[in-house]
Amino acid sequence: MEIMNKTIVAGQLKKESHTGKLLGMLFVLSIIGAAFYFSAQPASISKLQSGTILNVFESFGFENITMHFVRKLAHFVLFATLGVAFTFAFSFKFTGIKLATFSYLSATLMAILDETHQMFVPGRGPQVKDVILDSVGALFGIVLMTLGILLYKKLKKAYRSSL
Repeated sequence: MEIMNKTIVAGQLKKESHTGKLLGMLFVLSIIGAAFYFSAQPASISKLQSGTILNVFESFGFENITMHFVRKLAHFVLFATLGVAFTFAFSFKFTGIKLATFSYLSATLMAILDETHQMFVPGRGPQVKDVILDSVGALFGIVLMTLGILLYKKLKKAYRSSL
């Protein structure tokens, strides 16, 4: 069942679906859950998980990849995905610079909380450089998603004008 909200836009009745908003928040929460799951792993288990990913890279012929690179790539990709998720979720409320700012601040706050959480995990600890890397990853995801939103709006406008 889809929940609908009716608003008046330029004298016309427009139906807004709350389904997108709900999906956006579920996307954000699932990425946050994944981040906390990985951060909650003791150092020994985290190294095993990274080792598994390293083996995958090596099986594709990337033998010069290091464990350090795999771990940092994981930070970047996870937080780029979180940047995309926040941008999608907040796009129902904000546009432009407000959208980018709220998305970036939310992802950076999450990075800080994620690193702080590691203080309580055996063999793990917070690192400022990981917060910086996470923030850069989030910014990358936000830029990608913002460009995607702009492209979507442009294509939607072109489609409507062709009708």
